[in-house]
Amino acid sequence: DKKGDKKDVPKRDKGEAPVKETIKDLGLLIKLEDLSGFAVAIDAYPIIHAAVRGMQQVNTLTHDGGMGQEKITSHINVLFFNAILFHKMGIKQLWVFDGGPPTIKNKELAKRSEARKKASDELKACKDEDRKIKLEKRSYKLEDYIMSDVKKLLTYMGISWVVAPEEAEAYCAFLNKSGDYDYVLSPDSDALVFGAMN
Repeated sequence: DKKGDKKDVPKRDKGEAPVKETIKDLGLLIKLEDLSGFAVAIDAYPIIHAAVRGMQQVNTLTHDGGMGQEKITSHINVLFFNAILFHKMGIKQLWVFDGGPPTIKNKELAKRSEARKKASDELKACKDEDRKIKLEKRSYKLEDYIMSDVKKLLTYMGISWVVAPEEAEAYCAFLNKSGDYDYVLSPDSDALVFGAMN
């Protein structure tokens, strides 16, 4: 059964938001452990992205990927310990990965790509070590093998995952609205725009 036993965990009521109240006013703060027994759709990308960019340097944790290439492994550590933590808390987890981006985001994606290129160009000529670390993070784009690693690890751990039709937070919101999953775990406020209730 995807849905956990119901407990007295605060939920946001359906309906239109009062004009004078903000989303912050409507929200109720709950702790992660309060989600024990509930089914949670997890937006995977922000967690994996933070795992890589959150390191002091992007390549802090690596292993020999063969062919003279070093592969980043920080995402594996973070995913493993997060998944174990959620399991210990009794959270029924579904990790949701981004599918193809909607065409409406093409301009935004082009801007991000240009920003990465600008940072990469500056990095080549940079002499300041602290500045180089910042530029390295700004210029880095998650490589395909990173998401592949995460999906393999989840499979080995027996934890469910799915690729969304488009953006993960939108699909998480759909699963929440449909009643299949009780909560959405995502730092992306777009989940609210897509109709996530909890």
